[in-house]
Amino acid sequence: MFTVTELMPRLSERGITLSASQVRRLVSGTLERLSLPVLAVLCDILGCTRRSATSHTTRCA
Repeated sequence: MFTVTELMPRLSERGITLSASQVRRLVSGTLERLSLPVLAVLCDILGCTRRSATSHTTRCA
């Protein structure tokens, strides 16, 4: 969806300053925690709601 270099300026434009390694974890989905301001900005960038962004679905194998 986004690369680190694509996402970093979009976050910065909205007042979120993260290191490249933090953004890499966001992009790869390996982050351990996420602040609400970062979540709100990500939702703005992705055009989704916080509810849809945090929905969890279980897939059957």
